[in-house]
Amino acid sequence: MTKISPAFAVFAASIGFLYKTAKDFKKDAIILKNGTDYCTPSFHLLSSVALELLPKVLVAIDVCMKYGDKSEQEITQEQIIDEIRREAGTYGHNLEKLYKAHPDLMTYLDLEDVQEFPPVKPDKDYYMWEYRFKLKGVNGLISIKNIEAIRYGSFAKKPDVMLDCTGDHYIIQLLNKVDEYVLTKDKDAREKLIGLCNPVC
Repeated sequence: MTKISPAFAVFAASIGFLYKTAKDFKKDAIILKNGTDYCTPSFHLLSSVALELLPKVLVAIDVCMKYGDKSEQEITQEQIIDEIRREAGTYGHNLEKLYKAHPDLMTYLDLEDVQEFPPVKPDKDYYMWEYRFKLKGVNGLISIKNIEAIRYGSFAKKPDVMLDCTGDHYIIQLLNKVDEYVLTKDKDAREKLIGLCNPVC
């Protein structure tokens, strides 16, 4: 029976499933919005989740690559998955921290900045909770809702009662470009992991 390394097994199964889930959220968001100007929170919920999960695939890949040449006597799948869970968990749902931790991704997306709004300790009530993406060459900021805010509105930790859909076409562009970047990294990691684990896998 042909054996595979723990890292390759985690990459192919667990990370593969995470990536597929993120892509499905992205696809559903685009399908929901495509061809309509309807301003719906469902699009913003799906796109916010996708824009969180896609970079977390990169987090998972980075952890996995650390153990690409390790056998099951040196590291287990469960240990790799636990480390991925802990590392991804350090970001929570904070898109500012997540994107700023991946400067190459921000460069690929032509992102000048990502800022959580309102600040961590606001000096007044703003009644919105979002991440503001600043794209090169685009006037204004692209609003990506915090997933707690878009679900609970006034009852979120930071109340949110505003939904701005004027930049939705830019969100679709972001979704596609983030996915393009992650796909490139996914293919590169697969090739490297196969090379590292030969002749094991």
